[in-house]
Amino acid sequence: MEMIYLASPYTKHTTQTRQLFFEMLCDITAQMFNMGKYVFTPIVYAHPVASRHNLPPEWDYWKEYDEKFISICSDLWVLMFPGWEESTGVREEVKIAQGLGLPIRYVELSEFGIDIDALMADRDKSNLEFVFRNFTECMMAKLRKKSGEGYCGWDDPQYAELITNNLLDCTALLAAGDTNQAVDVANLSMFLHGGKLA
Repeated sequence: MEMIYLASPYTKHTTQTRQLFFEMLCDITAQMFNMGKYVFTPIVYAHPVASRHNLPPEWDYWKEYDEKFISICSDLWVLMFPGWEESTGVREEVKIAQGLGLPIRYVELSEFGIDIDALMADRDKSNLEFVFRNFTECMMAKLRKKSGEGYCGWDDPQYAELITNNLLDCTALLAAGDTNQAVDVANLSMFLHGGKLA
């Protein structure tokens, strides 16, 4: 009986990209089921468990698990997701399959009707939106903290020079490598840009 092991890159990508790949792999696995193929997709099986229980994504953790499943499969298919050529996991899975004499097939995502360029563009947009939301939440948290400490008057012209000097000081620290200054730089810039001080 033909049993396909579906290999794909995973570890070196961001959390958001891993989630995107997981969702695509679910769709591809379902398509293969509908084609009457028996398939084992390790990411579809392991990603939810690893995410929920904070298991490491690195190959060393999953090596024996994957090797066991490859050994009971008849074929190995490599899905050519971005990064597949550099993936340690895919490279090792291919070596295991070669050692077992399994046929190996390299599969373009277009065979499953997937436009990877469009999906990656959507991913980039989603990542940017996530980063933006996270950063603005940090800005608001800092503003609330300072407001609770009694700081106010950011839109009062008499504080323009003080705010400008603080911005220059924070920017110099940020340029020197103190990334904790990023939120202050953003908030002070916002004061100058959005208030009566511009």
